[in-house]
Amino acid sequence: MKNFVATALNAAQVKGASYADVRLDERVQQDITVKNGQLAAVSDDASEGLGVRVLVDGAWGFAGSARLDENEVELVVERAIRIARASARARSVPVDLGPPVTSRGHYRTPVERDPFTVPLSEKVELLLRADQAMGSVKGVTIREGSMEFIRQKKVFASTEGALTEQELFESGAGIEATAAGIRVRPATSTSQRCNSTGTDSELGRKLSPCSRQTNVRVASRRSSWMPVRSRFRFTSPAGIRLNWTVFLAWRRPTRAPVS
Repeated sequence: MKNFVATALNAAQVKGASYADVRLDERVQQDITVKNGQLAAVSDDASEGLGVRVLVDGAWGFAGSARLDENEVELVVERAIRIARASARARSVPVDLGPPVTSRGHYRTPVERDPFTVPLSEKVELLLRADQAMGSVKGVTIREGSMEFIRQKKVFASTEGALTEQELFESGAGIEATAAGIRVRPATSTSQRCNSTGTDSELGRKLSPCSRQTNVRVASRRSSWMPVRSRFRFTSPAGIRLNWTVFLAWRRPTRAPVS
């Protein structure tokens, strides 16, 4: 990415910019979905782009593109220069940037393991184990689990000497289950919390009413569904630690409730 930065800044100065900066962005995202014990979807998406800002004759010009190659960078700089010169004809006061900003540095999200180096089979196997654990709960009819991983690289540089780089990671996962035919006690509002902890091997029995941290709430006595939300920590053998959120929809029977 740095070669595109150098190309953009050099081109801007050659074309008459008194100041220029460039921003580059690369983003990669992976989504995995497992439903009812089967791999439902896997998607890998990537996007990139740059933006160039220039100051010419005391006025700003900006242009951007979703393509990253040497020729496209040159064209983006040229468009930014033309816009700045057109803006200069209508400006009343020239832009004053103030003291130069020369910040330099690099930041990378601290991770124990890069999620994009973890084999796909390992991620799917973890979701399938969670799916199996949900399926062991009586009454659960629909099960779905998903994972999402994002890596984003950002670079900012200017003709004043600033250069900052960022590599950001995001990881998330969730499981969702729907159950029917469960007899429950009617209530207008119920809340229960437990402090138990454990690993994925305990997931099946942790979905009991006293699992991890559970909030149970019934909207009204006439409602035929009781939503249940559970949050708990889930750890794979490889050391991937995730916070899961489970949404269960328990269907209340139409016959008289249990006294």
